[in-house]
Amino acid sequence: ATMILMTACEKSAILDKSPQDQYSETVLWSDIGLVESYVIDAYQSTRIGYAQHMLSTVTDEAHSTFDHGVEVYVRGNITKENNAPWDLNEYSFPGWNAYFSNIQKINMLLEKIDAVPEAYPEAQRATIKLRADIIKGEAYFLRAFSYTQLMRMYGGVPIITKALTLNDDYSTLNRGSFAETVALVAADCDLAAGLLPQASSALLGRASKGAALALKSRALLFAASNLTADGTAANKFVGYETPDRPALWRAARDAAKAVIDLGSYRLENFGAPDKAAVALNYFNFFKAKTLASPEVIWGKQYSLANGDENMVNLWNGGNGWGFWASNAPTQNMV
Repeated sequence: ATMILMTACEKSAILDKSPQDQYSETVLWSDIGLVESYVIDAYQSTRIGYAQHMLSTVTDEAHSTFDHGVEVYVRGNITKENNAPWDLNEYSFPGWNAYFSNIQKINMLLEKIDAVPEAYPEAQRATIKLRADIIKGEAYFLRAFSYTQLMRMYGGVPIITKALTLNDDYSTLNRGSFAETVALVAADCDLAAGLLPQASSALLGRASKGAALALKSRALLFAASNLTADGTAANKFVGYETPDRPALWRAARDAAKAVIDLGSYRLENFGAPDKAAVALNYFNFFKAKTLASPEVIWGKQYSLANGDENMVNLWNGGNGWGFWASNAPTQNMV
């Protein structure tokens, strides 16, 4: 004899499940703690210009013992389908994909952050808004930093200030001019500076008012230099076609003075003119497990737990000594 048992249930009871390995957007943007984790992830995803391979390896300044894609560039074989070193995370120079992925993440935060306090009881909203405003300032800073890195490598790039969706018309995205890119960086730095705390009250490694103003100073100084503002730019994407040099220099000067006027930063005294003291103190400065020095405007700390991910000696030591020689200067450079 055969017995067949059949049961019935509602589809929704089985299929309509919330993901167990991630937070929904509704949960994320209603919890200031999760939003803080979100911006910390944006920090982690921001390339700071320091990694296993330096930009020198794709020039005549240095040679990478292990090519890792560098050869594609130096042999002139780079294409839009094969960006070689620019698409690998082990390189310090600005990768197009990495930066724009992070910009998308930051734009999403900027669109959602203002509504986060509304998810809390009225009695808590003022406190939550204070935290949300700082996170918002950090987001503006990180977007400005990302665009600064892109601008220094590529000149003008697409100006994207909203989170894109699959339904957007990407054919309308055009390359911004160099001047437009610089203007976005300066504006984002100003917005960040207005929201962020002074360095003394910022968590180590997090953006501060001083960091935002210093980034603006760096970007405007680059923009005013002969690299982009000497009047020889081939087009509006790589520099200023008709630069107003005095105005550019004044803007760079004023931005730098704004950092100085904070009174938060100064050069360390390493013991000059005692050469031995200078050498020892300089060495200890870079060994310090803190960013509390008044010489540090914005820094990033690394942990030995990351293994060889951030080991400057391993990366740059001589290959004959068991190190990698990732950025070996050429003899002509020496």
